[in-house]
Amino acid sequence: MITTNDENIATELRKRYWVGVEKSTFDRVGQKGYSWQYDITQADSIKGYMTDVQAVIGIGQLKRLEGMNEKRRMIQARYNEEFKDIKGFIAPEYSHTVQYYTPEWEDRDGLCEFMSTQGIHTSVHFQPLSETTYWKKAVKRPLPVTNEVWLKLLSLPVHDSLTEEDLEYIIISVKSYYENRN
Repeated sequence: MITTNDENIATELRKRYWVGVEKSTFDRVGQKGYSWQYDITQADSIKGYMTDVQAVIGIGQLKRLEGMNEKRRMIQARYNEEFKDIKGFIAPEYSHTVQYYTPEWEDRDGLCEFMSTQGIHTSVHFQPLSETTYWKKAVKRPLPVTNEVWLKLLSLPVHDSLTEEDLEYIIISVKSYYENRN
């Protein structure tokens, strides 16, 4: 879902979310009655409008949004506090919505593998496009910061349905990994 209070952005997005059709059926009806005529003036668009069912779910989720975000911010703060003394840990920038919790870790891959053995799902959300098969064909320019930082990024679970027990287990597992490494 995209929301905006900028009419120029809204107008541009409307052109793109329905395979390039620039006028909705509602707009084509207008005051003269229905017209089937429409135009497509651009190719860079998608079929991205939502169904009624998706809209109902979205409206329901919006009613819970602030509470869900508050829970995610609490998890973010707890992780930051609990992991601050781990060597090589760098907390991510503060996030109001905490879509991902992606700090830098020493030995990211080792931590990832260990967490998997503990039944905890982690992820590398931000592999550079330059490291993917398709984009490796493109002209490459040096990306020294990207190439260094992405190798340290590992996301931990951060969602509003995590229980206190889940959170404690994740924290204990991360600390256990770093306490028991070589």
